[in-house]
Amino acid sequence: MARGAKPTTYHFTSEQSSIINGFIPDFEKEVKRVNKTLGKNNADLTAWKTATTTKILATDAFRGLSGSDIPLSGWRAVCLFTYTTY
Repeated sequence: MARGAKPTTYHFTSEQSSIINGFIPDFEKEVKRVNKTLGKNNADLTAWKTATTTKILATDAFRGLSGSDIPLSGWRAVCLFTYTTY
């Protein structure tokens, strides 16, 4: 018998994933612009990811997320994670 809490799963629609992934070229440009050494914990890059995620989650394609069982902060973290792990 499994123990512990079930992991929360996040499923973006294909439209939502396309929107998130559509910012990858901008992300790559931003990395080259502000983080030439590819160092960790770059404040400018973190600010870009946060601002971009906020902009993405405010679009019509993501409006229904705030009514889901998962808090919006969880969706925000997953969206940020997309860029952090790219």
